[in-house]
Amino acid sequence: MFQWLYSLFGTIIRFIYFNSGENFGVALIIFTVLMKIVLLPLGIKQQRSMMRTQSLQPQLNELQRKYANDKDKLSRETMELYKKNNVSPFGGCLPMILQLVIILVMVQIVYRPGTYIMGIENLGRDLTEQINAAKNAGMNFNFLWWNLADKPVFSFTPDAGTLLTWVLPLLATLATYFSGVISQKTTAAPNNNANTSATDQAQQMTKSMTTVMPLMTLFFTFTLPASASLYWFISSITQTAQQFFLSKVLKMNVVDNNEGGSYHDKYNKKRKKR
Repeated sequence: MFQWLYSLFGTIIRFIYFNSGENFGVALIIFTVLMKIVLLPLGIKQQRSMMRTQSLQPQLNELQRKYANDKDKLSRETMELYKKNNVSPFGGCLPMILQLVIILVMVQIVYRPGTYIMGIENLGRDLTEQINAAKNAGMNFNFLWWNLADKPVFSFTPDAGTLLTWVLPLLATLATYFSGVISQKTTAAPNNNANTSATDQAQQMTKSMTTVMPLMTLFFTFTLPASASLYWFISSITQTAQQFFLSKVLKMNVVDNNEGGSYHDKYNKKRKKR
């Protein structure tokens, strides 16, 4: 299904690799940053959509109170409120789906570097075969203190070398956790005493994801080559920086709907005051 993406991403990484000192770690970092830049417009759209939706929370609460016994009316009025303020409740879905697709594609690429990065044909799926073929083709997996072809080693009595293989997975897990925390804080709804059931469900889902995603990261990075951990780590810290920066930039344009008016009405008023 994603075969063309495997080939495309692998070709891009190969180009970066041979034009950045032939270091796989450097190539992965550059590729990750470039992907974030390419997806930045969607990231801005996602962040703006979430912040606009949260700014409508007081009005959504009021609708919930007013039409508590009329679910159909509540649904219609809610969608009308979204429409009036140019807000799509599903505006943040596409970037999240794309990020998931990219992760799945990158998992395959780092597991089959001989096929997708070095372009060697007729290789099997065995990781050792893939790594050896890539090395024979001249691929350098050494990056700082790690061999990015190695998997983390499990041991109840780990030595220094074993502990070193744990560093990247743990860094990736921590970065994923903090990315979720920052996302939760930058898009949190205002505190009030009239939370809707939908808001409660959304907040619970966000908290669950903040817990589940790091656990998933820990599992996958401890079962994949270290290159997956490096990609996951760089992707998470750039995502965190993007969320923090955009929250500051976009905050000035988000409506406090407690004061009334649509997003564009309030924004135009601010411009006139200047």
